[in-house]
Amino acid sequence: MSQQLIEAGLRPAWTASRIHWHITHPDSVVLIARAEAPAVSAFGAAASAAHAVDDRASADPALADRASAHPGSADPTAGSRDAAFVLGTVPAASGTRGNSTLAAPARCVAGFAIMRYSQDTAHLNLLAVDPGHRRKGLGRRLLEWLEETAATAGTFLVGLELRASNDGALAFYTRLGYRELGRVAGYYQGVEPAIRMSRDLRVSASPERDAGRAES
Repeated sequence: MSQQLIEAGLRPAWTASRIHWHITHPDSVVLIARAEAPAVSAFGAAASAAHAVDDRASADPALADRASAHPGSADPTAGSRDAAFVLGTVPAASGTRGNSTLAAPARCVAGFAIMRYSQDTAHLNLLAVDPGHRRKGLGRRLLEWLEETAATAGTFLVGLELRASNDGALAFYTRLGYRELGRVAGYYQGVEPAIRMSRDLRVSASPERDAGRAES
């Protein structure tokens, strides 16, 4: 999904091994959203996704705080009643095979996001939503899940970069309270500049954030 929706026209930089590194790294969270097949109820699929919560949390107090930051993590059923999507982190111990989030045949990946956390800042590495599931609020839900995780851990500054040609992404992040810091020439393999953006989670987002909830 990253290669088709984010890295189109570039040499693929987000390889399977790089994503696996983020899955296993204690300061990164790989979050995915599963869309349910029509035959599966939202409540039932959410309950089956309970095992998708990152199993590192029990051994790492900081990750335990992060896992409890969002109802879709500590209580998957609570975060899944307003739409037919189930959000969950990818367990490090199970890698990319055999866990309930990735293996469930009744659901498809509708979107994903990767964020890396440090003591003072968090960085959104990737966020993408499948075109068939856009304008349903899923992109906003993924981002808010990660933002709440950061805030619970005491990290309030979130940064990101996006392709300068991606007007839709720029509008999306601006609507959700991110502000442009500047542009970085040649950031994407010397082919395209990046727009660098940031948000302080302690500052209320603009009213447009609520107005645009169903558009992400």
